[in-house]
Amino acid sequence: MDSDDPRTPLLGHERQSRVGRVARKLCGLESWRRRLPITIWLPTYSLHCLGRDAIAGITVGLTSIPQGIAYAMVAGLPPQETFDLLKIPDPNVLDL
Repeated sequence: MDSDDPRTPLLGHERQSRVGRVARKLCGLESWRRRLPITIWLPTYSLHCLGRDAIAGITVGLTSIPQGIAYAMVAGLPPQETFDLLKIPDPNVLDL
């Protein structure tokens, strides 16, 4: 078909089979990028942000301990259950 042929799709691509379209939609690079957002931002991630992200992670981790203790007490559980619920090692068990 010529480029002037009215049967040519508007974008200039040949028609694809339905299986080809579905396979390209499900297994294409853009599909993976949508499903794994880290593939979008990791290539542009700078080490400058790593320190700030580490501080934020530690802050959130330390905040979840008293919050978990409070929720355990509200639920009527002993505060030691917090460490089981948060998957944090119990400090009484650690040999330091």
